Amino acid sequence: MTPELHIFKLRDDVGPGWLFDVVRDGSEPFRVVTIRAPEDFPVAIACTGVVVVGRSLANMDPTDRSPLWKAEVAFVRTIVGLGVPYLGIGDGALLLARAMLGKVSETPTTGTGFREVPLLEAGRADPLLAGRESLPAALWPGRSVLLPERTTLLAGTEQEPLAFRFLDAAWGILAHPEVTPEAFGDWLDEPDPTGQPVASRIDRAAATAEMEKHRDLQREAACAMMRRFVARTRKFCHYVPPEIDESTPCR
Repeated sequence: MTPELHIFKLRDDVGPGWLFDVVRDGSEPFRVVTIRAPEDFPVAIACTGVVVVGRSLANMDPTDRSPLWKAEVAFVRTIVGLGVPYLGIGDGALLLARAMLGKVSETPTTGTGFREVPLLEAGRADPLLAGRESLPAALWPGRSVLLPERTTLLAGTEQEPLAFRFLDAAWGILAHPEVTPEAFGDWLDEPDPTGQPVASRIDRAAATAEMEKHRDLQREAACAMMRRFVARTRKFCHYVPPEIDESTPCR
């Protein structure tokens, strides 16, 4: 088994967007997996890094205790515990916070559309985000979260975080730097966490035009972040135990 960078899509129709350009054109072995059931998660030692994108099948409902929710949480806790680099975007960020004993609220956020998300001082010095003052990204309605202990806030506020790092190798980005203008247009037909269509309360044409206007800026930022994340995975190495000679009888 050769460990690989794993990109987990929590829905078939929601992909890694700009992030895929980096791994597709690179030399690192990677695998894209759509999670439909608990058994779709690999063993942790198969991963040199983990990226989680898309809306969770468990939908981050704070009251959910389904087998899928338990599998997601167990997998993320194992990955973080081993020090495998983790990058969660959107619900992938909420999953990280929830797995590490943060609290996901039933209260939804409402921001929608392109934003230049200002980085805090810690964000401007962060290994993935350093070198810029803000992160060009799309905001999308989601759930608010109370971050766990040992978390560094990178963007947003304690009441409404937009990017954070847990310890030194797990990142959660609640904004969406990865989404393309085309995919964002498709998202507008989706309901928000309250079940209301997002498109019913915003100007669809204006929102998609704003995304298109900043296409190059956002793509550059997303790809830079992903390249740094991939570089981080190269530094990570599972401990490989010596081979066991199974022909030797037990004594």
